[in-house]
Parts: sequence; structure tokens; C-alpha cells
Amino acid sequence: MFDDDQYTQLKDGNRKQDVPNPKEVAQVYAWIYDHCSSYRISCYLMTGVWADPPINQRQQWERDWAAYINWFKAQLEVWEVQVTQLTTVVNEMNARADAEDALANAYEALADAKESRADAMEALADATEAWADAMVAWANEVMGWADEPEVDPAACIGG
Repeated sequence: MFDDDQYTQLKDGNRKQDVPNPKEVAQVYAWIYDHCSSYRISCYLMTGVWADPPINQRQQWERDWAAYINWFKAQLEVWEVQVTQLTTVVNEMNARADAEDALANAYEALADAKESRADAMEALADATEAWADAMVAWANEVMGWADEPEVDPAACIGG
């Protein structure tokens, strides 16, 4: 996992913290295990936690139940904190994903609006062209009336 020369790793952003060489740690643990008379003492020295051996050598009535239960309560509190932190991370990721979905939907709506605007501009151009054609036709008709003195333009207009 680590090289022999690798004693640091990045933690908490960019701060470097010393990390013991795993091979040296394993050698120290092996020495403690070989030279300590009690498995429980070696477990405590290695992990900082009083652990029972794989085969419980003490009788049930000798166990300090209050300390044992308190240790489990402490472990539960640690796990509850980790679950809370991970829940916060998951909620942030969900919010980010929802925001990205909303952004994608907004871009899609923008594209639809641009397409509708282009259609409306095309319809406006067609209507403007039709209006111009109608104005030309009306002007031609008015000019035609001007050339014919016997025709009363007021009768055609409705007057």
C-alpha cells in the first residue's frame, strides 16, 4: 500500500501530516505481541482499546460490564457522527444534482423559447409582407380611381 520511503500523505486538503511507515508499525506490533504476557495488554498498546482475546479467558462475572457498555455507547456515538456527516455529503450531492438538472431544464426551456421567438419573427415577417402587399394594392386602387374621373371613389370606399 505504501512505499518504504513514503512517510506522508495528503490529508485535510493540502496539509501534510506524518504517517508512520506501515512496515515499522507492523514490526512494533509484532514485538509487543511477542513480549507482552497478556493478549489484552498487547491489544491495548496496539489499539488503545481494551479488547477481549478471541477466546474469552475471563469468566462473564469478572467482566466490567459498565465500562464494556460505555465503550459500545462511545462506538455508537462515533458511528452516528459519521452517518450524520455522510448524510450531509449525500444531501449536498443531491442538491448539486438537482441544480444541474434544473440548469439543464432551463437551457432546454431557453432553446424552446428561442425556437418560438424565431417562429414568431417569421410570422411577423410574413404579416409585414402581407401588409405591404395590401398597402400597395390599396395604393394601386386609389391611383386607378384617380385616373378614372367618372368613377366616384366615395362610393367604393363606402362614403
